[in-house]
Amino acid sequence: RESTAAPDEYDGLIGLETDIFSRSWSASQFTVIGQCPYRWFAQKLLRLKAAEEADTSLSPAVKGSLYHKTLELAVVKAAAATDIRRAIVEVLDESFIEAESDPDVGLPVLENWPLQRGEHLKALRKAVLSPKFIEPGSQIVSLEEKFETVWNGLNITGRLDRIDRTAEGLVAIDYKTSSSPPAGAKNEVGKTNIDIQLAVYTQVALPDLYPGEPIKAGLYYSLTKGKVLKRADAESLPLLEEFVERTKQMMLEGRFAVDPDVDGNACKYCEFDAMCRKGNRLARKNRT
Repeated sequence: RESTAAPDEYDGLIGLETDIFSRSWSASQFTVIGQCPYRWFAQKLLRLKAAEEADTSLSPAVKGSLYHKTLELAVVKAAAATDIRRAIVEVLDESFIEAESDPDVGLPVLENWPLQRGEHLKALRKAVLSPKFIEPGSQIVSLEEKFETVWNGLNITGRLDRIDRTAEGLVAIDYKTSSSPPAGAKNEVGKTNIDIQLAVYTQVALPDLYPGEPIKAGLYYSLTKGKVLKRADAESLPLLEEFVERTKQMMLEGRFAVDPDVDGNACKYCEFDAMCRKGNRLARKNRT
């Protein structure tokens, strides 16, 4: 196990053939398997879950749901306004209250919530008032729109936070509560810089939802910083076909080794660190 050899059964290389076509895939699933195959294996095939702990603040998932729902409600109320950003801010407080009680948000009982909620509202106001929230002359055409389609024989599902129509084409907007763009899948040298999520949105979701319309770009917008974290023109994003072909081969051969990226981005928020075989071997073994 501590040798420099390529991954084997001691690294999670289990040889369990898995049918990629019988599953439903999302952009996040593609990213996870593209960062560390073992993490995807533990989540989706073993169906493991992290033990729940008492909350003192909002988890990233709940925070994201709360922010998304608040904006969804506020944008719907302000849709007819000329100054959309100002109109959203005017209904933000009442929309936040509605989102707090929404069962899909799943807001936990927190003793200090009255103190915390003010900071969350402040962040949302800043995000909406930022000139980067929406391009001049563009129109919000859809919120939280689900898509489900068959692409290259694969069942692809997901949800787009927001779709704007600009003079140059459609823009897919994904809200983030972080201050930096998310890590993507690994490239050939193990760096997590292949953006699968925006590629799925611009190459699969938008063409399916709005056939024939021009597609301009995809972007990540930070709801805590009020800025665009990353913007990518549709034609500049990686071709999904190449990534999916590698994934198909991995699943056919059952190669679910513990093999995170060289910078350990896949490990920062991984819930399976207590059971994976990560160690000195990863630093010495050959990359294939």
